[in-house]
Amino acid sequence: MTDKTLSLHQVRTHIRQALKKQISFDASCITTVDPSTLLSTGSLTDTVIETIHDALLKNEYLTNDLNSHQQLAESTRSKAVSLQHSQKPNASIRLHTILIPAGFGDELRVALISKSTCWGFISLFRKLSSPYFTKEELKLLSRLASFFAEDLQSKQAQLVKTKDNDFTPGLLILNKDLQLIYSTGEGEKWLALMREWEGLSESQLPRSFQTLSIQLQKENTDHATLITSNLFGGIMQVRAEQLHHLKQDNTIAFHIEKASIENNQFYIQSHYQLSNRELDVILCIKKGLSTKLIADNLFISTYTVQDHLKSIFHKVDVHSRNELLSKIDQLL
Repeated sequence: MTDKTLSLHQVRTHIRQALKKQISFDASCITTVDPSTLLSTGSLTDTVIETIHDALLKNEYLTNDLNSHQQLAESTRSKAVSLQHSQKPNASIRLHTILIPAGFGDELRVALISKSTCWGFISLFRKLSSPYFTKEELKLLSRLASFFAEDLQSKQAQLVKTKDNDFTPGLLILNKDLQLIYSTGEGEKWLALMREWEGLSESQLPRSFQTLSIQLQKENTDHATLITSNLFGGIMQVRAEQLHHLKQDNTIAFHIEKASIENNQFYIQSHYQLSNRELDVILCIKKGLSTKLIADNLFISTYTVQDHLKSIFHKVDVHSRNELLSKIDQLL
């Protein structure tokens, strides 16, 4: 298991090291995601995969290929799958247009699912000269993934420390080739920090920026947002906005901001071990609803609302609604 003092990049590194002791593979990609959007918040990618990573990202978010992240995340548990053991491996766009040209003959994937929530993905690759992954290895990875998922969820929650943060938003503007054309001073600081947290070089762009830009293209929208933890003890959001009033086409502004409670549900729920209904009650409290209105909105009795409030107060260690909102706000 991973050390709770580790950064997410170190967690991804430890997962890779643990996998290498159990399963033979020629390359790997260990990815963490925003549970609400499944957009990448960072990855540990071997150099040989890094050269095709952009193509893999576009395949992931712009096509409906075999064994997609979306398909794997819809399961309630971690279940490993491989391209060569799928019913129609020849139907995989990824295999024939990206992996085989790069010298790979098989890919083994699994979603890291804990408590029905997906926190990341593992992709292992074997070269054309290596044997395909076996069914026994699929079963082994499925078992290992459940432990990795619990660890990752625990780590995400542990990074959220209940303390005040002096959070200063940042702004970066990138052109259609995702090259930086403008940034505020705080934006530059955040970019450097995010690269450090992901173990990236100064020439590499954080995964969140890459996946958000692809999401804008996929959804044909002007806005996209993902949530991620930061190492200062809080949760932040990266919000991408397509700019149309600049001379350069397809210019994107990336806003780095504190996350709202509404956008931060998975992390709040994980940190305090709240049930889905308890989270619903908190969102109603955030809106300023009375006990009766909460009951009406959730179609439950006022007595049930009071029971939920007692449980919430105990888990969050507060004694009033104002204390509750104040303490949760400190996570953001």
